[in-house]
Amino acid sequence: ELLEDQAGARAYFDGRLANHVLQRLEKEFIGGNGTSPNIQGLLGTTGINQVIYNSTNFPANVGGKLRAILEGIKDIEENGKLFPDAMIMSPAAYEALAGQVDGNENFMLGAAAQSGSPTIWGVPVVKSTQIGSAVGQDSDVLIGKFGGSMAVNHVFRRGMELQISDSAADGDFGKDILTVKASLRYALAAYKPQAFTRINDIE
Repeated sequence: ELLEDQAGARAYFDGRLANHVLQRLEKEFIGGNGTSPNIQGLLGTTGINQVIYNSTNFPANVGGKLRAILEGIKDIEENGKLFPDAMIMSPAAYEALAGQVDGNENFMLGAAAQSGSPTIWGVPVVKSTQIGSAVGQDSDVLIGKFGGSMAVNHVFRRGMELQISDSAADGDFGKDILTVKASLRYALAAYKPQAFTRINDIE
């Protein structure tokens, strides 16, 4: 009845479903476990670099968490022979990095009022809620060469498809129940896993 009575209801449902599908795609791209229908995400790809932050190897008084990020970038350049173009991190990891101060209580990433998109060591930062402890992952930062199809490629076999049916389950037709479905077909091809570094425990 809502679909019949409200002209914008279809667009509303379609928009919400598409957003949820894209969130699921983001989660699978980052940390999918490879068990069908899930894809193998980058965090679980064999061969990617790994840095585990701890205060012994990366003392806090010399910007330890930022140095862990720098080592992850170095591993990509040395092992993957490419330069990273982005890093994905959880909001909690970004807060931990942005909140680091030096011995004079100055923020190591600069003033909080800085304008523009955030970068760390010259690499753009993209925050995601699909990485880190909020989704049960030890890794809270993923650095790599995402663009240019030089290390990884997104393969869309079918774009976003939205369908409405009155016969999707037993009894739906007689009950005037409509089922709304959004789906797409996607595969991730990781050509050069060494062009990515996962970093643990920054949060």
